[in-house]
Amino acid sequence: MLRVGELFAGIGGMGLGLSRVKKQDGNPAFEVAWQVELEPYCQRVLEKHWPEVRRWDDIKTFPPPGPIDEWSVDMVAGGFPCPTVSHAGRRRGDQDERWLWPEMRRVCEVIQPRWVLVENVIGLLSAGHVRGELFGGILRDLAAIGYGHIEWHSISAAQCGACHVRPRIWVLAHSAGERQPGPGEPIHASDPTPIITREAVDALYGRFAREWEIEPRVGRVADGIPDRLQRLTALGNAVVPHIVQFIGEQIVAREEARAEG
Repeated sequence: MLRVGELFAGIGGMGLGLSRVKKQDGNPAFEVAWQVELEPYCQRVLEKHWPEVRRWDDIKTFPPPGPIDEWSVDMVAGGFPCPTVSHAGRRRGDQDERWLWPEMRRVCEVIQPRWVLVENVIGLLSAGHVRGELFGGILRDLAAIGYGHIEWHSISAAQCGACHVRPRIWVLAHSAGERQPGPGEPIHASDPTPIITREAVDALYGRFAREWEIEPRVGRVADGIPDRLQRLTALGNAVVPHIVQFIGEQIVAREEARAEG
């Protein structure tokens, strides 16, 4: 079972998607080991659904002092705040105090998981003083801290059969257990073949469409819903669990293929 640390956990979309992934023998493939989330409302949601999971509030102080092995995981997953790069905002990028990719990078460098999964809005691709500067920086950062296999994909909610588009960028990085390179040393990918193929992404709609046909009403503007504003914000910030499940399945397939080979 792969242990997962969830950064910017929100209401747990990453954890929910990964919890649906099964191994070939039918057992769960992923286990959420810890979550980092700042918003009190989201913390309450996480506490309800993952009561046994360790939590921390501020990524800027994570991991806390003490043995780093206590926070060791196989994967770090998270979607850092998007307002700094979103087309709906001022797009100040790394000049905005909410640009928290450096904190996610730091956590990955300290904990050194074998897998890193990053999510953000489509505006990340063009953000920066030079178009694509920030996105390119993320890829270079991952390579610099030892991730020899890095791929990225644009996958939307509509590709899972949803009635809204919600395109997102997903970056998947794998260290394959390689030693972190020293200054000036080249980084070599252990397996150049993609973990997520275009054909697999194209097949998403047919698989999940029926689930969206029975999507329940969520009463987003109904009177009497507790914490309605916070709930709306949390829903708006959440990832689509179906996409995370799909990515998790591709990871497990690669892991099991390696074990058999």
